[in-house]
Amino acid sequence: MHRSGAYKASQSPDSGFTLVEVVVSSVILLIVVLAFSSAFSYVRRTVFSMEKQQAGLHAARGVMEQFRALAYNDARLAIGNDLPLPASFRLDEEFREDGRYSVTEGGTPGAEKNITVVIKWSRPGEAEKSVSLTTTHSRMLH
Repeated sequence: MHRSGAYKASQSPDSGFTLVEVVVSSVILLIVVLAFSSAFSYVRRTVFSMEKQQAGLHAARGVMEQFRALAYNDARLAIGNDLPLPASFRLDEEFREDGRYSVTEGGTPGAEKNITVVIKWSRPGEAEKSVSLTTTHSRMLH
C-alpha cells in the first residue's frame, strides 16, 4: 500500500518542477538562444559583405564602361598608376574616395593600353576589401 500512496503523491496537481530541473532547462534554453543569435549575426555580416561586394563590382563595371567609351588618346588614359578616378565619371559617392585606376602599356606598345579599376571599401573593425577589373583598350577600335 505504501507504494501506491507514493505514486499518487507524485502525480498530484500540486507537484511541480524542482529547482535543479528549472536551472538545467534554463541553461539549455540559453545555449540554444545564444547559438541562434550568433548564427543570425554571422549571416547578417555575410549578407552585408556580399551586398557591398556586389555594389563595388557594379560601380567598377560602370567606371570601366566609361573608360572604354573614351578615345584611345584621351588625357584620362595617360599611362600612370594608382590614379584617382576622374571627377567627371558617374560613380556612387561611397566608392569615389577609395576608387583608383591604373593605365599601363598593353601587349602591343602604342596600340594597346591595359586599364585596371580598383574599388575599395571597409567596415569599421574589419579588413579592407576590394574588387578589381582589368580591360584592354585598343587603338584599332577607337
